Amino acid sequence: MFRPQLQKTWVMLFVSMFSMMMIYFALGNITYLETVGFNDKKEAVEIMEEALSVLKKEVKNKYPEEPILKDIDPNLTGLIFNRPKSPMTTFSGNLKSKQTVLKPNFSALIVDLFIQAKLSKGDTIAVGMTGSMPGANIALLSACEAMGIVPIIITSIGASQWGATDSNFTWLDLESVLYANKVISNSSSAASLGGKGDEYKEKKVKNIIYGGKYGAELANKAIERNGIKKLKGYKKRISFYKERIKGELSNYSAYINIGGGLSSMGRMGNELLDGKNGIIDPDEVIKKGLDYCVVKVFADIGVKFINIHNIPDLIKDENEKKLMNYGVNFVAPDVQGEGLIFYSENYTLWTTMLALFLTLGLVIAIAVNSFRQINKHMNSYETESIL
Repeated sequence: MFRPQLQKTWVMLFVSMFSMMMIYFALGNITYLETVGFNDKKEAVEIMEEALSVLKKEVKNKYPEEPILKDIDPNLTGLIFNRPKSPMTTFSGNLKSKQTVLKPNFSALIVDLFIQAKLSKGDTIAVGMTGSMPGANIALLSACEAMGIVPIIITSIGASQWGATDSNFTWLDLESVLYANKVISNSSSAASLGGKGDEYKEKKVKNIIYGGKYGAELANKAIERNGIKKLKGYKKRISFYKERIKGELSNYSAYINIGGGLSSMGRMGNELLDGKNGIIDPDEVIKKGLDYCVVKVFADIGVKFINIHNIPDLIKDENEKKLMNYGVNFVAPDVQGEGLIFYSENYTLWTTMLALFLTLGLVIAIAVNSFRQINKHMNSYETESIL
């Protein structure tokens, strides 16, 4: 039975294999270009590396006999505090998120957010931190140092599980170590207790008690020994931010929230925002109907808002591609100063076009040859019919 070349199995297999080879050829010729803010990102990573080194030494000096458990703290930072019964713990926490933000590359991600928000050297930002994610706090401070941005910081002492829940190393204590060692030039100017009601009130969840009177006492001591102003409630925070900017709140270039502090985000603030992260339009905050809190006040006057909260979502780009690993990946670990935060993938145009033209050329050649075969067969068939 007559079959043109186009319909032969071996020809189809050959075309398929050739096409796959061309795809492999094109994909294998990727160039990596430095992303916007490359130098600032590299500098932020270096600052964060130094910060982690200084703090690790401090923690080891305090607890020389306490081992750093690699399954909990894979980067061996000493800053994931395993204190399940600490009175300073205000709620349960996500271990993978705490591990992720302690990677120096996370500071480059913060730089990237700052660039997207059009922040630049000399800008002043208002910041609300908690003790829940020391790594994210360090990353933000490192990014500020690298870019020359001035943060006015108010901290909530309260910390969720795996955060700064050690009474000797609240976030204020960790920050003070970095400031004393001149790793950072800005630190918290004021603090609140944090926890339930921003007062460290006792909270019981599934028979586990979080916060309470003793936790509040320890938090108060941390504020006293670090010599900073104590605040309570979002109104006091707003007044403080106004004092520090010496003018209007609108003079701040952005408000940055890290975590889920009550005064900063209001009750259920992150939930009302549908877990949104990164740069959030002030109109979106107003639309979602947040309680009156610091975020809401800044949104009402149109100040940019950057939310650092839902870490698995935050580390993805607009195409849902991970910019860094979430938690630990022992097979393909994050390399400091490397990855999609620092370099963008670009396919070489000439190799892509060459692969396309070669594939199209092969398909056209087979089609033309098959057309000739069909014509020849049809002419032969017509001659035989006449005879």
